[in-house]
Amino acid sequence: MKRKTWLWIVLGTWGIALLGLGACSPTEQPKPTKPVATATLPSVDWQRPTRPIDRTSVEALHLTGILQQHQSTVNAVDFSQSGTRMATVGADDQLVVWNLASGEPLIVQDGNQGRNLFFGPQDTQLVTITPTGRVDVWTINVSPPRNLEPLTSFQGYGGRVTAVAHSADRTLLAFGGVDGSVHLWRLPEGEPVAEFIAHAGTVQALTFAPDGQSLVTVSMDRGVSLWRLPDAALLHKFTDPETGPVDIMPLDATFSPDGKLLAVSTEDGVRVWDVASGEERYTIQAVQNAAANVLTFSPDGTLLVGCGSQPLIGVWEAQTGTSLGLLPTQGELCADVAFSPDSALLVVMPRPGRDVYLWNLEHIHDDVPPEEKQLARVDRHALGLPPGVRFYEVAWSPDGRFLVVLDEVGPIYVLSVAE
Repeated sequence: MKRKTWLWIVLGTWGIALLGLGACSPTEQPKPTKPVATATLPSVDWQRPTRPIDRTSVEALHLTGILQQHQSTVNAVDFSQSGTRMATVGADDQLVVWNLASGEPLIVQDGNQGRNLFFGPQDTQLVTITPTGRVDVWTINVSPPRNLEPLTSFQGYGGRVTAVAHSADRTLLAFGGVDGSVHLWRLPEGEPVAEFIAHAGTVQALTFAPDGQSLVTVSMDRGVSLWRLPDAALLHKFTDPETGPVDIMPLDATFSPDGKLLAVSTEDGVRVWDVASGEERYTIQAVQNAAANVLTFSPDGTLLVGCGSQPLIGVWEAQTGTSLGLLPTQGELCADVAFSPDSALLVVMPRPGRDVYLWNLEHIHDDVPPEEKQLARVDRHALGLPPGVRFYEVAWSPDGRFLVVLDEVGPIYVLSVAE
């Protein structure tokens, strides 16, 4: 197999690199681009991975399959806990369950209007959610004539849905609405657990703690609160507009893998709180919306990564907020990032999806100034992704064996280590 040629890039610092760049205001969002027709795709014989993708095997990572069933954008993708199946639902109202052993559709269901999708508490179940808040729970029947059998259906929220989240064990589902309310359900039964008013304004983000025992709500009224589950008792108000003006506009929130830290992206950077005490741990200052699109911890909890209105991705030491450097995106804004399960690799998709970058972060912790660090990166060409297409989303399977890249108009490119 042809050896990849990695490009070594010198990084910068968040403050130096971003303070001199113009910022986008919330009303100056990039204009949407029209989907482009997919170019003629190469023929790729499906190959099963021989090992997970990590720092030791990344040299052998390549395109091992192209899944072609959807005729328009794939809205959601999820993997079974066993790693043997993948489910996708698209704007073409088609839901597909894929057999990852063969790369073939296991089940195809037409007329499914789901826009969110995830496997249920068991790999034999799927949960789909429509934009209007209807939840359908399906049993995956692989016996002839293979299909999805309805298990239960319920209206998760009757108003305009503004946020949806599910717990890591996939047994709890939460909805947020424009009236500041939160609605909590138990899966797969579809039983109501709690309903409460969390904020005076619209709930714009919901995030479960990793252990599923608490839920953070983020509101357009600038409130950020932590609620105990399942009784919805208030544990902390990290920001409280009822007690006086709040100096930040929170956008989204994410927990560290151990659940001890809560990071919140804001219009002017990132705030990080200690979950147990409710006290602020540190603040990362940045230009407007510089971390508005993505904020995530690495799976091992050592790194915090954020990106947004600038063509740069910030990387910080998670416990202290110390800048470890910036990853450039060739002048384009960052649309999506995803860590490999071993935390050593970061896949980045800039907007509008003309390229995909895979960064090796093995040396991000080197004890040198950020502007002197060098990290290795490969692009779409080195990964074997076809030219003339525009990408939409990236995702790793939980076991690290598959990296999938979604085409804006339907095809799914699968990369793995198959030697």
